[in-house]
Amino acid sequence: MGAGALAAGGAALWWDGARISDDLHARFAAGDLTAADGPRYGRARRESIAGRAMVAGAAVLGAVAVALWW
Repeated sequence: MGAGALAAGGAALWWDGARISDDLHARFAAGDLTAADGPRYGRARRESIAGRAMVAGAAVLGAVAVALWW
């Protein structure tokens, strides 16, 4: 159950980071970025990295649980 919750939380962070990044890329292509958008790049990157790490951790926890179950 813990691995599933970790995976769900990680997937949500990963998705939100990708959503922010896609929005910023679209605004860049349209020439609509401002200096205030700078921190959003950092947020998108941090969320994406944290989400991936959480999903990877969930996969490891799941594998350990299966190994201990056998």
